[in-house]
Amino acid sequence: LVRSPSVYCNTKVDKNGKKAFTATVIPNRGAWLELETDAKDIIYVRIDRTRKIPVTVLLRALGFGTDAEILDLLGDDEYIRNTLDKDNTDSTDKALIEIYERLRPGEPPTLDNARSLLYARFFDPKRYDLANVGRYKINKKLHIKNRLFNQRLAETLVHPETGEIIAEAGQLVDRRLLDEILPCLEEGVGFKEYSVPNGVLESDHIPMQTIDVFSPIEDGKVVKVISNGVIDKNVKNITPADIISSINYFINLLHGIGNTDDIDHL
Repeated sequence: LVRSPSVYCNTKVDKNGKKAFTATVIPNRGAWLELETDAKDIIYVRIDRTRKIPVTVLLRALGFGTDAEILDLLGDDEYIRNTLDKDNTDSTDKALIEIYERLRPGEPPTLDNARSLLYARFFDPKRYDLANVGRYKINKKLHIKNRLFNQRLAETLVHPETGEIIAEAGQLVDRRLLDEILPCLEEGVGFKEYSVPNGVLESDHIPMQTIDVFSPIEDGKVVKVISNGVIDKNVKNITPADIISSINYFINLLHGIGNTDDIDHL
């Protein structure tokens, strides 16, 4: 069964009967990314079917080198804290080397080689291709509106240009409110540029859209909802914003936000 390129989230039950999730980013051509949790609530990623590593190693390699930067990016979350405890790297450079050693075991790593390898696996359009359908489906899946729907806002939304209050903290985003704020979401409400001076790409800024909501299953818990900011349809490689948003979607599922794509196997 070949799935068309997109981000797929699924439910699974582990051997202890605990409900767990997996998420997979499948390109038309290129390396797969697979996310999963373990019994200790640590989030792991597999790059191109290799042995799993803590997902924070990949985030560090993308330029979020310190624990503080990762917590600022994804929110102070127990799953992320558990994962940071498991992560043996503490900088972008060390994370790049760690990933290189997983993808090319036995070859002596250099920082330049490690950077080039990560770039080639995901960000080189010649080697990674989502195709038109993949870019369309990923933008649709990661759009912020689908995860805001039916959630309670944990922050007041202000229009970036007019300063007008669009929605108050504590409001439930029902269909009517979502329709009202949609144009403002398109105009950049919640947009934030993250600076990654030693990331893998030439651009040292990653633009994303992020809005805080309350978890529907844990009273008072604030959860960040992050989207890729809808990347231009001509960009057929994956971007750091796509990867971060996919990781965030996976974390959102752990807090009762978002939908799985469980397919009834014939």
